[in-house]
Amino acid sequence: MTMSKPKRHHYLPDFFLRGFGDGERLAVFDLEKNECRIQSSRNIAVIGHYYTFELEDGKKDDEIEKMLSRIEGRAKPVIEQLDKGLNISSEDRVHLAYFLALLITRTPRHEKSCADVADIGMKHLTKSFFPTPEAVYSYFKNTSEKMTKEQAISFHDFVHKERYIVKRSRNAAIVETIDRAQEVTPHIMIMDWLVAHTTEDKPFVLSDAPLGFIIDEKDKGTGEPVLGLLSNRAVKVLPLSKTTALLMVSVDPKAKLAHFDVGVEVVDQINTAVIQETDRIIIGKDEKTVTEAVQKAAPTRRGGSKMRLDEIPHPTDPLRSLLVMHRTQIGHEKTPLKLDVTQLWANLELGKSADMN
Repeated sequence: MTMSKPKRHHYLPDFFLRGFGDGERLAVFDLEKNECRIQSSRNIAVIGHYYTFELEDGKKDDEIEKMLSRIEGRAKPVIEQLDKGLNISSEDRVHLAYFLALLITRTPRHEKSCADVADIGMKHLTKSFFPTPEAVYSYFKNTSEKMTKEQAISFHDFVHKERYIVKRSRNAAIVETIDRAQEVTPHIMIMDWLVAHTTEDKPFVLSDAPLGFIIDEKDKGTGEPVLGLLSNRAVKVLPLSKTTALLMVSVDPKAKLAHFDVGVEVVDQINTAVIQETDRIIIGKDEKTVTEAVQKAAPTRRGGSKMRLDEIPHPTDPLRSLLVMHRTQIGHEKTPLKLDVTQLWANLELGKSADMN
């Protein structure tokens, strides 16, 4: 007998969702509809065949979904240990770090960010490659797609007015999800982990993009690259249950672990950090909890941050430049990026020399 393959894939695992409610019933605030509803965890954060890989012969492969289930199975008891205020082993830390990395990269919000990187980067490069209609005409004149001068002008207009979207295949998006998670897992492992505990009457909430950032007021709007999982200028926040949240600190990290109790002001701060990065939905214990958290956070529908591309010129060679893609705060998209350009290029050149040796 052939067993049917699961078609409904959770990008936030069902067991994980249940940790934020009472059983499988949870309150969901939908920012697009501006309404709160009660739903079963089985119907939250679900997309059909989201992790199904399509093979060359057209067949569907569900190995990614099976792999995610195994990783979730190893992470679940570790979260339960932290929930109880207990320490965990080094092996447990590895399992949870990989789970958390995937929790960040497997969401639609992260997929959109990666798509933005591809779209913004390719459009920038294409504009640079075809700066004028004459450059377009010159490039294509000796190819099978030879253009007239009028067609070259039209093509240049098409490129520079960005009348197209760069899209990736679903398979490519799935591969990037796994690859990025594997890349960031070691960084998550070595960060210092501060496990914040609250009570059920002042619970944490979850969003469909669960990684939030707490930024020092002096860093906001400065142009420093403070947002991002690997930034040491931001505290990374990821709720683990309605009573437990993980704060990750990467300033001189030593992979330490500490538990501490927090009051309602810190709970509000953590919830706000998470809600500000929401793609669409916020999830919590009950309607009162979620609605009040959303009101306090006052999230913008544009999200708390967005991808931005900056071109950094080489300090001595005018023919060279570096494209820097980074996440910036809403409201500060045009703030100049502050980097030590000379040091940045020196590090790159040093790395290139090391690779050559």
